[in-house]
Formats: sequence, structure tokens, C-alpha cells
Amino acid sequence: SVLPLTEKPAGKDALQTVLSYVSMHYTEPIRRSDISKAVGYNESYISHLFADSLDTTLTNYITTLRLNEARNLLKETDLPVSRIAMMLGFASIRCFNRSFARETSATPTAYRNRYRNL
Repeated sequence: SVLPLTEKPAGKDALQTVLSYVSMHYTEPIRRSDISKAVGYNESYISHLFADSLDTTLTNYITTLRLNEARNLLKETDLPVSRIAMMLGFASIRCFNRSFARETSATPTAYRNRYRNL
């Protein structure tokens, strides 16, 4: 996403720091408090960064990263859906299936089959 020109430089640096940390740890169980401790910004500031700069929540951003990687793994590997869910940090296969279906309008298995049959 392109940041607005009115964004303060410190905000951009803070956002980049948080995004970098999240991109390295999104497959782990990750909480805002973990990020806060790791990058040195308080939790509410991190929430505001996501809301103001990316127009989303931290949780939605992490879920999007996980689902994007899930799409790749479903298309490119034969890994079981349950393994993909656990590798990407979803709390359960049910949570993964629900998130995936909400985002793609297909179950992970149906998504995989659609791309395999192209």
C-alpha cells in the first residue's frame, strides 16, 4: 500500500518496523503484545498504525498473509490441508477452513482441486 504523503516519517519507520517483524513471524502464534515487546512500540500505537496507514487491523493483516501463503501452498504442494493450517499458525483446522472459505468462497480442498484441474 502507498502511504499518504501526510504520513509522519516516524510513523512510516514505525510501520515498516512492525511490518518487517510481522512478515518474519506471521506463521507463529503472534499477539499484539509480542509485537509490542519486540519492536518497542505500545500496543495501541501499533493498532493505530494499521488502522490509519493500511485501513485494516493487525489481526486481519496477519490472517491475509497466512491465507496468501495458504493459497500458494495449496496450488504448489501436496501437503495435507491440516498441515498447511498448522504451518501457518492457525489455531485449528476449523479456524483455517472458516477463514479460507470466507476469503475465497471455497474450501481449501476445493480451491486446490480447482487449480489442479486447470
